[in-house]
Amino acid sequence: MFGSFVTAKPAPRDVDVFLVMEDDFAVATVAGEAAAVFDHALAHDRLGASIFWMRAMAALGGEQAAVEYW
Repeated sequence: MFGSFVTAKPAPRDVDVFLVMEDDFAVATVAGEAAAVFDHALAHDRLGASIFWMRAMAALGGEQAAVEYW
């Protein structure tokens, strides 16, 4: 989880989440409320978070390098 900066806002709604999923993860199989996690706009509107995700195979240089770069 990441955040931009600290403000005096009582509810800034500024949470960034970066997920690295297994290579065989199939977003089409996610149902119900959990599906909002994998839809950027829906996650922002419903959860108040910016959620970014990728499959592990797309993490060039490895998962740690991808997270540090992001």
